[in-house]
Amino acid sequence: MIDSRALGKRDGYESLPESYVIFITRGDAIGEGNALSTIERTVLESGKRFRDGSHIVYVSSSLADEGTDLGRLMHDLRCSDPDKMHYNELRERVAYYKKEMEGIEDMSGKFEEIMQRVVDREVKKEVQKARTEILMEGRAEGEANGLQRGRQEIARSMVRDGLIPLPKIAEYSGLTISEVENLRNSLR
Repeated sequence: MIDSRALGKRDGYESLPESYVIFITRGDAIGEGNALSTIERTVLESGKRFRDGSHIVYVSSSLADEGTDLGRLMHDLRCSDPDKMHYNELRERVAYYKKEMEGIEDMSGKFEEIMQRVVDREVKKEVQKARTEILMEGRAEGEANGLQRGRQEIARSMVRDGLIPLPKIAEYSGLTISEVENLRNSLR
């Protein structure tokens, strides 16, 4: 999807820009004890790097050393107090959303939008679930009604024929003797 959005209609593969997908994780997602793990594609048979311009980077926020630029950035991303942040850009933006009335109202509005989307999604799921249950119940009821009508029609034909005793008609059709007698009476 990233590549498809980066190319125009007639652009060739060679026109793709380099792309980086960066995952910031709480722990060491790779399990090698590194704060930063860069993943590059490799041709397995030759062991050579496949230089397609796509890169994946995992950054473990918990392993980052605050003595490095990356470590200070990870600190700022975890930090909720803007006064304790290292980078001015983040400090100013977080302070705006946490301390200024306009920022707080903006963030509250965004939170409400997100919550409404979550509620709408959950309501849609529940409606779909209820609809499916209703359809299943309706189908089962329809099948049961159709089966009952089929049994009655078979029994009705046997009663008309007059060759089979009523207890046997009840046995073959799955109806009760009382139901078969009612069918016989309705045919008279």
